[in-house]
Amino acid sequence: MPGRLNTRSVRFRTTAGAVLALLALLILSAVVVTALVAREVRQAADNSLIERAEDRSIVLGTGVAPGALTQVVGDEVVVVILGPDGSVLASAGTPDPSELATLPDGVADVELLVDESGHEGEAGEEPHREELRAAIETLPDGRRVAVAVEQEQTRRTVAAVSGVLIIATLLTALTASVLAW
Repeated sequence: MPGRLNTRSVRFRTTAGAVLALLALLILSAVVVTALVAREVRQAADNSLIERAEDRSIVLGTGVAPGALTQVVGDEVVVVILGPDGSVLASAGTPDPSELATLPDGVADVELLVDESGHEGEAGEEPHREELRAAIETLPDGRRVAVAVEQEQTRRTVAAVSGVLIIATLLTALTASVLAW
């Protein structure tokens, strides 16, 4: 019968095998690319966070008062200036910045009590615990600068890339199967 799909034919089996092999290869490629992109996005976010802490450290080193550097900017949630002994010299965004005093220099995940009442559009919100990504920079005199941001933007970026890759993989497999048939 014309128009009826013959699943026993060599043509069908060859096409199906090729499409399945291509689909497996595309899925593997999508997983690898997603992992690489996720790593790069996270590294870029970490580098940006480190630069923010370094910039504030440089300005603090010129003699600017610590309180002048704790204004949260952009996606920053917490900014803290610590003394050489771990005492809080100035802070914004958290009622308990002492938790940052024990972190080593560099970037780390931290859960802090966050008070966003001073942030634009956040009035009236109660302090709450939140997972943040923090960068810590120590000045030669021992004072430390900590800047922390939410990780939600990084997660959304990685999720968007993953979604695009899944759709592209399925469309490519569909296109290949139609062309191979």
